This record gives sequence, C-alpha cells and structure tokens, in this order.
Amino acid sequence: MKPRRHLHKSLGCVFLVVWLLQTFTCYACECQFSRLRNWSPELLQKSLDQSAHVFVGQVRPHDNRTFQVAVLDVFKGGSLPDTLVAEQSGVFGCEKLISPGLWIFYVPQLNEKGHIPVIDACNMSSGLMQPHLAVTLPASSRTMDSTKIRLFVERQQS
Repeated sequence: MKPRRHLHKSLGCVFLVVWLLQTFTCYACECQFSRLRNWSPELLQKSLDQSAHVFVGQVRPHDNRTFQVAVLDVFKGGSLPDTLVAEQSGVFGCEKLISPGLWIFYVPQLNEKGHIPVIDACNMSSGLMQPHLAVTLPASSRTMDSTKIRLFVERQQS
C-alpha cells in the first residue's frame, strides 16, 4: 500500500507543476527572428526614418554592462564622437545582445549621457560578422561619409 500512496503523491505533484506551467504567460521577443523572415525594403526604410543615427562601428568590450563602439562610418545623423558607449541592461529581456565585432547601428536617439541606449530586439541593428543574420545596410542611394571625404580629397588634388 505504501508504494501506491507514494506514486499518487508523485503524480499529484507532476500534474500540479504541469498545470502551473500552462497558466503562465510567456512574453518572448519574437520580432528578433520574424524581422529576418519578414525583411523588406519598407521595413528598412521605416527603421531608417525612425533612427536619428545610423552608423557602422567596431564594438569592443568595456565592462559587463557597457561596450565601446568605435564609429567607423556615419550614414545618418551628422557627426558623432570617434567612440561611443553602448549600454546593456545585464539581464535577459527584449534586447539585442551586443557582441564584439563590426556592427551597423540604427539608434533612435542617444540617451542623456550621450550613450547608445539598450537596443531593443526589434531594432534593425545587427552584427556584420555573423553571416547567418541579415545584413541591413542603408539604401545605396546614400553616400557614406568616408566616400564623400575621399571624393573631396580627390577633387582638391586634381
């Protein structure tokens, strides 16, 4: 009789756990992957329009909640400092996990400290060192600052 009572108790616990798991609501950051599946020029244009700054930068680790970003080329937003600080919350949420390497950043606005705020997972910013992810560069009709500078220097030398 004792083994049967133990079995009933164990099954009761299992059913309780299953029932509790079914009642929890899951808030997942689904746009992280749907952005890649549903990529379109319109989505990119919307992201460009909503971003105050669009640039390519080299990400270097700084500490466990920030990264230094060496600004390499600016597509939108005028002049930026040579180095910016990018923030991460340090807890898993609906944010992009920034890893060292080359990135394109779509930044709606720098925060009050002049830092790149925590980047939402739905943001079009992405690492350029990961070939399995979509590369989301601005439209080719825009001329990069480095190209403008090179053309200016060439015209001055002619």
